[in-house]
Parts: sequence; structure tokens; C-alpha cells
Amino acid sequence: MQYSGINIQGSLTSSSYKCFTLEEMKMATNAFSDQTLLEGLIGKIFCGHISGSRYNGLVVVKQWKESFNPRQHEFQKEIEILSACNHPNIISLIGCCEEESEKILIYDFMKNGSLYDCLHSNSEVTPRLSVEQRLEICLGVAKGTEEYNIAPECYEPIYKVSRKAEVYAFGVVLLEVLCERPAWERLVMLALPYIWRRQLPDFTPEYVATNISLGCSRVCVYVIKDCLDNNPDNRPTINQVVNNLKSALKLQKQERQANS
Repeated sequence: MQYSGINIQGSLTSSSYKCFTLEEMKMATNAFSDQTLLEGLIGKIFCGHISGSRYNGLVVVKQWKESFNPRQHEFQKEIEILSACNHPNIISLIGCCEEESEKILIYDFMKNGSLYDCLHSNSEVTPRLSVEQRLEICLGVAKGTEEYNIAPECYEPIYKVSRKAEVYAFGVVLLEVLCERPAWERLVMLALPYIWRRQLPDFTPEYVATNISLGCSRVCVYVIKDCLDNNPDNRPTINQVVNNLKSALKLQKQERQANS
């Protein structure tokens, strides 16, 4: 696919961002062509080209749908938070565009695809993630959450969501990664009976069920159960989650090495 693309001067770092014009965004995405469209649920996400960015100039352009547009101060706050992030487990913000009622964010391109692609793609080209890889990914997510708070209270004081809400959300992520079921498919409600009976492998795909060690499974059940506790005060801290995931990963590696 040919892009007209645009050029940015100087080097880009995760602690800086550029303000683009709407015309530049149209050039980067071939006028928001359907040929460059990647996703379109709560907003349209395009693959674009900006010379000077990493991965051969490829970037991801997120264009909010009008019905999901954030309020002005929320949009600015998200830019401030993401532009300040310098963490290997958090995608970098390259720039933004706010013009003619458009609110657009430009991110680094994920050359290996998204986690969702790895979990839910039916393509034979997409390799299955091993249990260790799944745990390492979740550990990376937890470490990123540990360092940065992008929860709603960061955007507006009226919100009462706490760090404990992020712990709950992480429990859902860990569940989705192990079970390969989208979170919106009543995942928690369907999984809880297996969690309480400590039979998590019975709810996972065969590939995971036959490869996850007993010790690792028990720790994961413990983490998920605690993260999904209805009482926020009973949920662990994200630091405790990180430590438990390290233990689960260690047990999984020991099992693999013992059987090799």
C-alpha cells in the first residue's frame, strides 16, 4: 500500500509529542481511507505513515467517534499522561491532532500486533502464546500499571475509582489472557465458578490446560480470585500482584525445565 505520508523533523522520544494538523493526518492515512483502517469499535484506528517515526515510519492513528469523544480536559490530560510515560510496557505517544471537532492521537506502531490479535486471531500465521509468554505479558502489564495511573480519577476529581479498580481490571486481563475469551463475553461471571473450585484449567483452551503447571495454576487462581473480589478493600495492591505473578512464572519455568 502506498502512503503519501508526512515528515517530522528531529527525533521523537516518549517524553515529547508533536501537534499535527488535520491535513497532515489525512496525508498520513490516505484521507482516512478504509484501506488503512485497522479497527472501528469505540473509535476508528488507522495505520498511517510518518517519516521519522520508528518501524519504517508506520504509526497508529486513533480517531474518536463523535459519540465517544472525550471532554476537552480529559483529552488534554490523556496527552499529558501518555507523553510523560517512558516505560517499555506502555505504548509511546507520538503526537495529537485537535482540529475541526476532531480529536486524534498518534501512537507508535506495534510491529508484532496487539495482544488481542495473539489471543483471538484465527490466522495460522499468528503463533499460539505459551503459558510462560502469557505470564510474562501479564507481568509486563502489571509493572506498567504499577508505575503509571491512567485511572479515571486522573482525569477528573469527581470520579471515585481507585487503584483497587485497576487491580480488578487487571484480574480481568489475566483471565482473558489465560482463557482466550473476550472480556465482554460475560467472562468474569462464567469463570468465577471455576475459580472458586480452583479448576481454572477446565475453563482454558486445551493448549493452556495441558501446559500450565499445577503450582502455576494455583497461584493464578489465587491472583484472579483476589483481584476480582467485590470488596475493593480486600483486593491486593498491584505490587502484591506483581510478586505473585513472578512466583507463578517461576513455578511454570521450573515445571518446564523438569520435564525437558
